[in-house]
Amino acid sequence: MTWPREDSPRSDARAIQSVSVLNADADWDRFTPSWYKDHNYAALGDDDRQILECVRDFFASADVREGRGLDAGSGANLYPALSLLPFCRDIVLLDYSAANVEWLESEIKEPNRSWNEFWQLLAKESAYDGVPDYRGALRKTVRVSHGNVLDLPVDEFDIGTMFFVAESMSTEKAEFEQAVHSFVRSLHRGAPFAIAFMIGSQGYRVNGQFFPAVEIDGHDVQQCLKGVAQLESIVDIDLRDPPLRNGYKGMLVVTGWAFGGAGDGGLGDEDRATAQHAGDLAGGR
Repeated sequence: MTWPREDSPRSDARAIQSVSVLNADADWDRFTPSWYKDHNYAALGDDDRQILECVRDFFASADVREGRGLDAGSGANLYPALSLLPFCRDIVLLDYSAANVEWLESEIKEPNRSWNEFWQLLAKESAYDGVPDYRGALRKTVRVSHGNVLDLPVDEFDIGTMFFVAESMSTEKAEFEQAVHSFVRSLHRGAPFAIAFMIGSQGYRVNGQFFPAVEIDGHDVQQCLKGVAQLESIVDIDLRDPPLRNGYKGMLVVTGWAFGGAGDGGLGDEDRATAQHAGDLAGGR
């Protein structure tokens, strides 16, 4: 599927936000993770249900075992880590905000009971149902790290997630693209990944504090991943219920396989047979 560029006019709010805000400019330590978690993940919403089902089924078919996993830009959200849990001996939760890092370290020690509903959805697939105690597995497997998604190590991880990060860290399209490329290139050749995006976001508030975002569409997502990954699917999330998060038009979740730390060396996808089918879907490394 090819995504067309959306040419709808920008809203007055976006026009007002004319000052460039880079990731390094935002005061991420003023992010309030407890507020964000309670506002967005106190219960399993229909949008997150769709995302989790897509990611669950893809990872369960990807044949990763005892891997090293990455969730880039975890924020106040544990369900990406839960989606990685059966396939990893080690999971790094990376975040740039000191407040988020402190919250994640506390939450991993004693996960809120609200995550039970998220895990129950995952456990409908046998790979997840085989984990007898997801809370204990989190404590044993997960390590929280303070760091920037723009500066990830290359060719480091076997499987990865990045949810609502690349478009939600600055007002600049260049940093959006840099974040996506940094994440995908941190994965080994053939490593499966899942990325979720907010579409049309013009910035967002967390407990009254405004944080920057860049307005993207499906075309931007597809073009950004061209040359660094083979895509399995781009799924448009149906927002049937009134969304909990304001200031965006929709969500996409992308699954696929990384071409490896150096991308495809500048050749087109077809010229490299989509990078040998992304390492013969991880079997080639």
